[in-house]
Amino acid sequence: MRRFRWIALVVLGLLAAACGSAGDDVGAPTTSPAPTTTIATTTTADPRPISFLTGQRVENDVAQRPYLVVKIENSPQARPQTALDLADVVIEEEVEGGVTRFFVIFQSTIPDDAGPVRSGRYVDVDLVTGFGEVGMVFSGARDDVLYAIQRTPAITITEDGAGFYRQSGRYAPHNLFVDAKAALAEVVGLGAEPGRDLGWAFSTTAPAGALSCPPAATTCTDPGASMVVQMTDEWKTGWTYDPAAGLYRRDQDGKDFEVTGGGRIGAANVVVLATGRYYSGGYPESEAITGPEGAPAVILRDGKRYDAIWVKTTQEAPIALRTTDGQPFPLKPGPTWINLPAARNMPKVG
Repeated sequence: MRRFRWIALVVLGLLAAACGSAGDDVGAPTTSPAPTTTIATTTTADPRPISFLTGQRVENDVAQRPYLVVKIENSPQARPQTALDLADVVIEEEVEGGVTRFFVIFQSTIPDDAGPVRSGRYVDVDLVTGFGEVGMVFSGARDDVLYAIQRTPAITITEDGAGFYRQSGRYAPHNLFVDAKAALAEVVGLGAEPGRDLGWAFSTTAPAGALSCPPAATTCTDPGASMVVQMTDEWKTGWTYDPAAGLYRRDQDGKDFEVTGGGRIGAANVVVLATGRYYSGGYPESEAITGPEGAPAVILRDGKRYDAIWVKTTQEAPIALRTTDGQPFPLKPGPTWINLPAARNMPKVG
């Protein structure tokens, strides 16, 4: 498999670019002192295990479930999608034609229905391998991509497999859904392992080191209150902090992003990773591998914004999130959404 490998050598200071548009007389955002990372520890007698994906307490049987990955479409014809609001982790990747697609991981809650389900891509090989022996549900893939996915530790279910069905009221190919509980039972029967420890750190307390506007700035907006990620030349993903809920709400190209049943996306953490691109069939697609020094990242939590680093030097390694001084970055317990824009499209403060 011939693929272009991009090694991130991007200066982290670019992520703290000056607030406002070009020509504004505004200085770069300031930071508070470098964070001292502490990992959340148990302060109660609650004996339940802590989820490796969310940092929240779960029942023993939930902790023993495999992670279940479902590839969910994000074209206009696919909306509103089902079950995105129930996921523990969602990764938004670029596929061909300037479209994005979701790599959705369920464990805490396994939905009755999820979709629309679509096909796999090469970036899924990079991603799924890092999560271990998971179940992976997708509609299929090009022969070379399918071969690569099937060589990962994932136990795969493709169209016509357990749980798949066509939903009335939608047109093909945007009407393929899966009963995720049936799919989970299938992959458990085929030997999927309990979700692996990714090494992610969690803390209920936001760390120090959040970006802020300079005291004299008049046009800089609160860096942690909202953010727009230019996922492709055509599509933008927006995030706005909801102080009452303590979560970030997602919009698509400036419009509220809705899911079926009236649920709302509520991300405790929004993680943006500078990623490379390779070309598949003449189109750019995300690539989720870094060089040994890692690559820039931006993290939102608790209404605050942080510069960070992400490291994943091999397909087998999980995504590691680090502070700029190399310590594990403490995520807020709860769901995490991860965006994979090209490095040139990393959001700037202002």
